[in-house]
Amino acid sequence: MGSFLFFTIPRDKTKSKICRKTCLLRNNGCEDWVILQKTQNMSINTYYTILGITECATFEEIQKAYRQKALLYHPDKNKSDNAHDIFIKIQKAYEVLSDPERRSKYDNDLNSYRQNIFNSINTDKTNRGKSDIENIQKQKKSPINKRSYKREKTSINSKNILIFICISIITIYIAYHANLFNINNHNTDTINPTQKIDDYVEEVAPIVEEVEDSNIYKNNHLMNGDSPFTEYFGINSYDDSQDNYITVNNGSDQDAVVILKNITSKKIIRNVYINKHTSYDIRNIPEGIYEMKCVYGNDWNPNLLFNGMKLGMFQSNVHYSSQANYKDYFNMFSERTENGISIPYYEVTLHKVSNGNMRTKKINQSDFFEK
Repeated sequence: MGSFLFFTIPRDKTKSKICRKTCLLRNNGCEDWVILQKTQNMSINTYYTILGITECATFEEIQKAYRQKALLYHPDKNKSDNAHDIFIKIQKAYEVLSDPERRSKYDNDLNSYRQNIFNSINTDKTNRGKSDIENIQKQKKSPINKRSYKREKTSINSKNILIFICISIITIYIAYHANLFNINNHNTDTINPTQKIDDYVEEVAPIVEEVEDSNIYKNNHLMNGDSPFTEYFGINSYDDSQDNYITVNNGSDQDAVVILKNITSKKIIRNVYINKHTSYDIRNIPEGIYEMKCVYGNDWNPNLLFNGMKLGMFQSNVHYSSQANYKDYFNMFSERTENGISIPYYEVTLHKVSNGNMRTKKINQSDFFEK
């Protein structure tokens, strides 16, 4: 027996708080950190600000913030130009902060970076103060009349006043924008989907781990037959006593991951990676009736997360589909006939073909990963 299937391919082209800790900040006292904040009023971007949480956040708070941000900026639901870039940053932030060991190292590096800035500020102020005192002392000792000395002293005082005014203006400007950012976050727990990433967060401090450049996974793919979602769905099931098989022809321009779901047990018994313009035989399938679902895309990124698990996923041209009618599910039961045993096999085409006898429907990511 044999049947022919084609899958249509759609044409898809916290409230934030300042963490003023009363306990000891990892490896550094809170007092030093608060002094640094008051002195510099820094507004560097960190993984905490990307997720919109404080540096005191618990694992549950981190997980909740990640889910909210990931849902808001997932490329399947957010079609803004910068949604994908923000989504990658959110994934990386959660990957680091959800791991206690990596979070501890990250916090230590971040605190060291802040302390270095604090030290450099104090050093500059100390040196500048010493220089002014030495100049005044030299002027007092020099053989000049009182009138000249007073004029020089007035000049020095004017210069100090000018410096003080400039510093005050800069401090007020930074404080104003920091307060404006906090007010905006107080009014809404979400981010404007049309807001550019540069408007939302500033560049990450040099000591912060860099978000991986998504371009490094351009044209990346797995091997035919790989099972990337085993950690989520469980190990693949085989029955060596069955000689049945489903031949999958992927003639599309996207790679695909195909899963087979037993409609009785609801268990996913296979997840198979199939490269574009190739074919693969899914063999030794346990007897049962199966639904097939597919996810298509390009540029496989092994670091993308789903439900906090690093499963990997396509970075571009991602879309999902499944069989549209339960009558088209695959019957993999062997049948005894007067001529012997009838072994089921099917040939599936993942690209549009003429006179195809099966239709598909578009599904979303949640439908695909439903257990």
